[in-house]
Amino acid sequence: MSLPTPQYKLSALRNGEVYEPAEDTFLLIDAIEKDIKVGVFPTNLEIGRIFQDIRSRQPQIVLEIGCGSGVVSTFVNQALHRKVVSIATDVNAKALECSLETARMNGVNLEVIRSDLDQGLQRLQGKVDLLLFNPPYVPTSEEAKSNIVSSFSHS
Repeated sequence: MSLPTPQYKLSALRNGEVYEPAEDTFLLIDAIEKDIKVGVFPTNLEIGRIFQDIRSRQPQIVLEIGCGSGVVSTFVNQALHRKVVSIATDVNAKALECSLETARMNGVNLEVIRSDLDQGLQRLQGKVDLLLFNPPYVPTSEEAKSNIVSSFSHS
């Protein structure tokens, strides 16, 4: 039985100013669901080590870097079946608005912070139990790096 994909509004994507959930988003959600259900989340970098179920780790703090629409953070919150402190960051203020709306639509509490990667989050160092990051991969020219384009590009 699959866990439901969080509800979100395309209109909330701010007329193309927020990265729309696409194949990469849904592949990440599928992988997270498999990790949560089957227990294939690595405990360390050694090949062949036994993996532990994410739920059994009882994460307290979940951080998503580059949250975009908020679909991934919302999904993880729903899938864990417990209260966690969930923080989502993005460089795009419109993405943060969209993430909050997605979380609200699905009954999830989400804290948002406008930040580039984990900049300004030093107090969380060593305290994040589950880190989510679906890095942007759209190549961009130097002059196009502003607002929405900068949140899509990795360069």
